[in-house]
Amino acid sequence: MTEDKKINIDYRDPESLKQFVSENGKILSSRYTRLNAKDQRKLTKAVKKARILGFLPFTDKHKIEEYTVTGSDNWYDIENQTVNYFRQHEVEKAVPVRNVRSVANNYTVFANETFVDEISSELNQDPLSFRLSYLKGSGLNSGASKDDYAPASFGGGKRLSNVLRIASGLANYGNSNLPKHTGLGVAVTGAEVRRNPCFLALIARVAVDKNSAAIDVQKLTCVIDAGIAINPDGIRAQVEGSLLWGL
Repeated sequence: MTEDKKINIDYRDPESLKQFVSENGKILSSRYTRLNAKDQRKLTKAVKKARILGFLPFTDKHKIEEYTVTGSDNWYDIENQTVNYFRQHEVEKAVPVRNVRSVANNYTVFANETFVDEISSELNQDPLSFRLSYLKGSGLNSGASKDDYAPASFGGGKRLSNVLRIASGLANYGNSNLPKHTGLGVAVTGAEVRRNPCFLALIARVAVDKNSAAIDVQKLTCVIDAGIAINPDGIRAQVEGSLLWGL
């Protein structure tokens, strides 16, 4: 409620909330909103929740819809990071584009993880060890505190490191007895968004036919930390369905 009139403050009504958010994404102070202290706090919570659920973007500065680049904000403790987004119109003309069962994670995480593989290869380091060395949960990557409005990311990068260690053990990563032309690939992600993630690690056992270059995905070892599991069967179905989509 304002000094003059009642205004609906509801996270499910993003159009009403937009009037209280500046062009660079900041929530306006009560000096400009003219809300009393109680409603100003209610507004702040509503905007934050709307952003977490994707009803509002975190910022309008670059005019890019948030879910276009979801997954690029990763949990690696790498100080200097820059994300550039380009829409390849010419590629879209050449390659038919259809709906996919995902938001941006399916391609941004692929880009992140293949780039991490390139870096570890360039430095002549094991890709799993390289990842673990940058998943210490430092600074922003420590995640939320237990008392935060959205504490789902509590533990941050350390939880991602933990699932990667478990997955590597289950997949017997580092085993030197693999058949010829067979290897283990590594990938991790903390999706959907930074404030509401599930931490997941995947080890893929893949064989390549040296004559035809045909790829045979022999086994996928997936470990996920989703926090408190209200419906374990639903989580399992979601993960298995995602793996099948990936294949």
